[in-house]
Amino acid sequence: MDISKSEGRRAFIKVLVHWSLCEESQLGRDPTMEYLRDLKCWQIACPDEAGSMGEGADVKYYYFTTVSCQADRLFGRHTRCFLATDIRPTAVISDNNPLRPKFVIKDSWAFSKRNASEDTRDEVRSLEKVKACLLAKAAEQDIIIPKIEVGGRVSFLRNGGWVEDNTDTLYGREKLVADNADDVHGPDELAEDNTGTVHGPGELADNNADDVNELSELVKDNADDANKAGEVRSDDDLYFRAHRRIVMEPI
Repeated sequence: MDISKSEGRRAFIKVLVHWSLCEESQLGRDPTMEYLRDLKCWQIACPDEAGSMGEGADVKYYYFTTVSCQADRLFGRHTRCFLATDIRPTAVISDNNPLRPKFVIKDSWAFSKRNASEDTRDEVRSLEKVKACLLAKAAEQDIIIPKIEVGGRVSFLRNGGWVEDNTDTLYGREKLVADNADDVHGPDELAEDNTGTVHGPGELADNNADDVNELSELVKDNADDANKAGEVRSDDDLYFRAHRRIVMEPI
């Protein structure tokens, strides 16, 4: 961008206009966290069931004043940990009325798959398996295990709808990914799209027998293209990160 030229100045003004019209979440603010000035503590939204927030899922609020782990590095998962409680304070937090934490909330940006159900690196699912397998043995054998309460991917409201907080959303790629997925048709969809080229039985028998073979080949080729496109999108998950929160009992 060369602001010594009219094109550069126009581009610079365009950037400023876009910034002025952005929602706060697009400028880096986390809309799922809010500082409650009247209580002098933070409120943070977490999933109230396994999965993502929003789209019919319940959201539960926790409250904290202490950040036990800061995301102070440029690279990595940007993990933060908060000592929190699920009980909303009724009076201003102070030395005489401290907040009494019951949980540890782990907030991080981890490498993930876009399709959460296929994400083998899902830490929430792994912790739930550990809890299910070892919780009974832990009491008997004095085993210390992380006890997850709940966790999932973070979502927030934007333009009246729920949006998952991930790198696609951050970089404005969520629409591009959705459009690319819509562009990949399966054989059935392609056959339906091409019904206009298929003529009636009489005409087909007389003049268009070759069209059937061509359509079959086209459907087969399109199916192969769909598989290849799916592989490309899967590889692209290599750089995809999702914002995740996990609520656990402190060990």
